[in-house]
Parts: sequence; C-alpha cells; structure tokens
Amino acid sequence: MPSILCLSLHVATAPTDQQGCPSQVKSSQVKSSQVKPARVLELYEEMGARDIPRGHTHYNYALQAIMHHDELPNAVSRAQVIYESMRASGHRLETRTLLALVRLCERHDRPDMAARLRRERSLLP
Repeated sequence: MPSILCLSLHVATAPTDQQGCPSQVKSSQVKSSQVKPARVLELYEEMGARDIPRGHTHYNYALQAIMHHDELPNAVSRAQVIYESMRASGHRLETRTLLALVRLCERHDRPDMAARLRRERSLLP
C-alpha cells in the first residue's frame, strides 16, 4: 500500500494528456501550473495518517501546494508544520521552495519566519 500512495502523490503532480491519463515524466519536469494542490495535500496527509515515511520530494510538493493556497489565513502555519517535519526528518529545502516560502511569509507579514528559513537553509539538517 505505501508504494501506491507514493505513486499517487507523483501522479497528482504529473501532467496529464487529453484523456486525463498521467504522462510519463520525471517529477523534476512537473510545472507548477500542472500541480493539483488540493490532491497533493490530501495525499501528503494520508501518508502521515498511515505512518508512511515521506521523502524529500513529498515535503517539497506539499510545501509548493500550499503556495497555491497562499490566500488562506493558515497557509503560513501549515507550511511551518510541514517545514518542521521536513527538518526533523533530515531534509533541506530546495532553493525554489525556499524562495516561494519566503514570498509566502512576506505576503503574510512574517519577516521573522522568512529570515529563519533563509538562515536555516544554510545549516545542515
């Protein structure tokens, strides 16, 4: 079952063809406009509920999905929870995700958290 959920997370972020079937692409080729943020977050939460270990890609996809819902008042706190879990698991932010999180913090008037993210990015996990 864990492999099906992990595969589902990648499918939720993969581009689809005209019939809605996932295209065969690497996760690094996924464009942010093709991500289904609500589904990514749903699968991310389901992985946690089932005690399925999350990898670096899962954390980054979940954080990027939150950026698509950055208008929500709890976006920063939700991103912070995922970020803390990511750090506790020994993973670091990708540069693209770091910059998006910094912009999110600035939009929500949280320069303190933006500074912390920049500072911790240079530290070892």
